[in-house]
Amino acid sequence: MLLRFTTRNHLSLRETQTLSMVASSLSGPTEGLRQVPSTNFQVVPTAVIYGANASGKSNLVHAIQFMRGSVLNSQTRSNPSEKVLDAPFMLDPAALTESSFYEVEFIVHDDRYIYGFEVYRGRFSAEWLYRYNRARRIMMYERTNDAFRFGRAFLAGSREIRLISKLVRPNSLFISAAVQNNVASLQKVYDFFQRGIHDGRLDSDDIAVIFLTKNSTIERKVINFLSGLGTGVVGYRRRDIQLKEDQKSFVKRLVDLIGENLPEHISERLSSMQIDNRTEVELAHISADGSDVFFPLNLESTGTRRLLNLMSVVFQVLDDGGVLIVDEVDSSLHTQACEAIFALFASKRHNKGGGQLICTTHDTNLLRSSLLRRDQVWFMEKDSVGATTLFPLSDIKIRSTDNIRKAYVEGRLGAVPLSSPVSDFVESL
Repeated sequence: MLLRFTTRNHLSLRETQTLSMVASSLSGPTEGLRQVPSTNFQVVPTAVIYGANASGKSNLVHAIQFMRGSVLNSQTRSNPSEKVLDAPFMLDPAALTESSFYEVEFIVHDDRYIYGFEVYRGRFSAEWLYRYNRARRIMMYERTNDAFRFGRAFLAGSREIRLISKLVRPNSLFISAAVQNNVASLQKVYDFFQRGIHDGRLDSDDIAVIFLTKNSTIERKVINFLSGLGTGVVGYRRRDIQLKEDQKSFVKRLVDLIGENLPEHISERLSSMQIDNRTEVELAHISADGSDVFFPLNLESTGTRRLLNLMSVVFQVLDDGGVLIVDEVDSSLHTQACEAIFALFASKRHNKGGGQLICTTHDTNLLRSSLLRRDQVWFMEKDSVGATTLFPLSDIKIRSTDNIRKAYVEGRLGAVPLSSPVSDFVESL
């Protein structure tokens, strides 16, 4: 369960920006709210981020992905001499002399943690981890360059912790090195990044790679969702196509190459895959005589193919928990399809795992949705020097009766590309 993500000096995010999933005290729908253990506050199931093109929405997503990738891969995927590929704000020379900051506050197995790190000139210059005991924050460890401080309780958990800290490279995070050396007390934190954050960068032409979960329950939920949206899809089937020897050899080389650039748990799954055949999915539609007719995916619409993959991940997160991050959730999807996804996350019956969704969108019709509270709607806009600001709708003084969509389109809430009518802009060209 994600509480907050904070970053600074990452691409256009020049100053400190925080995306909070903690519910505000403002009135609004309460069905989807989840109580945070041992606290008096709740979290929202969904955060929807608006902004003009190039306002920084994708940069926020990139910052989360950068943090996750650093935790999972810094120890195993980088050579000792490599520099950390940070991405500071490039439009201010002063920013190039400052560190980039990443911090996340989250709940895993009812334990609350704050974990973060800083990157400066190609190395991890700081790192920290705290755990909460009710309202009291307890230090597990702090790092400044190569110097470490450890909390007593954490240090007592492993005799090897000090030794591991002496072996951590400048381009590696301590948590990555410690988990690789079986420090069990950090495994839950590592698992939050490994299994609790789901990347929603899904291409509609990734032909059913995600859908083929081998989980028949999830697959049936996906088909029911597509059917309910009126796509005409009522079922599916798999077809195994035998590969020729030269095709097998090519696929094996391709899998090995891809695996070198993926987290270890994924690369291991790839290397163990059977490549004697290729599995294809065909979707069933009902013909005029009532029988099923199966279409190959290249005959389905872009929206149907995207939903096939996206909803496979959505239902996994709803069942198991975690955070799904989707850039441009409305791409190729109707407004009602997006609303249906929000409704799933807000439903305690469907969202048994307490999953959360963070997404960006340009679909202003979603601002009319009764499913979204004001603290679930966020805006991003750039200032005159290209630096991005992130702020929630709940920070803006509006009346409950105001038409939020109209106010946003007219520019009264900010985060739009033009402050004047489009016709005036065209005439000025």
